[in-house]
Amino acid sequence: MPKKLRVDMDQMLFTSDEETVLITNGITTCIAFIAQGSFWDEEEDDMVDFCGLYHWSGFRRVDTPLDQQAKNALLYFFKTLTSYTGIDRGEKITIDTLCFIGGEKEQRDSDNGLIVTGTEAEVYLLKQAVREFNFVAHQFIIASENISHHHFLTEGEQSISIKLTLDAINCKVESPEPYNSSEEELHQENLTGSSSLSSTLM
Repeated sequence: MPKKLRVDMDQMLFTSDEETVLITNGITTCIAFIAQGSFWDEEEDDMVDFCGLYHWSGFRRVDTPLDQQAKNALLYFFKTLTSYTGIDRGEKITIDTLCFIGGEKEQRDSDNGLIVTGTEAEVYLLKQAVREFNFVAHQFIIASENISHHHFLTEGEQSISIKLTLDAINCKVESPEPYNSSEEELHQENLTGSSSLSSTLM
């Protein structure tokens, strides 16, 4: 039976257990960082697969410039991944899938009152940070086509739940009752690596 591990807001988990499912819920203005790949384990004397999930809540009210906060969040994710693998300097981590899911646009009511403070800035600056990130210098091997962004998928009371395994990403957009449910499979060409990512609109 699969082991389910919950990833709460601003938490991050990595696993190499094929029976483990990483789960996070309530993604709206937050953004999920997801990685799948492999590395050489000296103790196992073999390639080991991994997956990792970070539920990033976005910018904080601090003196750090917003673009630097986005860079810091990305670097924190990758440094934690490197620490998890325990690889030596000079060795490489292969990332087959790197995707970012979530973020929500600002929403106002009919009287122009603010309902949701959007995270358009987080999405824009995170994309910029990813484009500028020096993967090679940080011991990563990744092809640009294996990086994808899936943002602004929710509005109103909708939220996203994610289930992540070593070889699959399940992304479900959930709406409260009384909305009906329907299913929509995201096209395979929008995804990266060998993973399958499905989005269920409810």
